[in-house]
Amino acid sequence: MNAGKLADIKSLGEVQFRSKIDGASGKPLLIDANVKKLQWDGYTYQQILAKGKYENDVFEGTIQMNDPNLVVTNWNGTVGLNKEMALDFDAKVNKANLKALGFSKS
Repeated sequence: MNAGKLADIKSLGEVQFRSKIDGASGKPLLIDANVKKLQWDGYTYQQILAKGKYENDVFEGTIQMNDPNLVVTNWNGTVGLNKEMALDFDAKVNKANLKALGFSKS
C-alpha cells in the first residue's frame, strides 16, 4: 500500500505490515504491528515491531527495528503523524549505517 499517497505525505512511500488494532469510538486505538517494510525519504526500512496507542495523529509506544542498516532496541516515545512529523523518544541504537540510510554522504 502506498501510504504516502493515501495520507498525502511526500516522504512516505510503500508500507507492508500486519497488525492487530483494537479500539472504540472516542478512545485511543491500541496497536500491535509487525512492519515488513516502510519506505521513507528514499530508504526502505525493514523488520519493525511497534506496540502502543494512536490518538489525535500521535503514536505513543515502543518500537524495535532490525533493519540491515539500523538496529534499534528499547525505543520508547511519541511520533506525531501529520504533514510535519514530530518525534520525542529515547532509544538504544545498536547499529546505524548513516550513509546507507541517506543521512551522510561519507
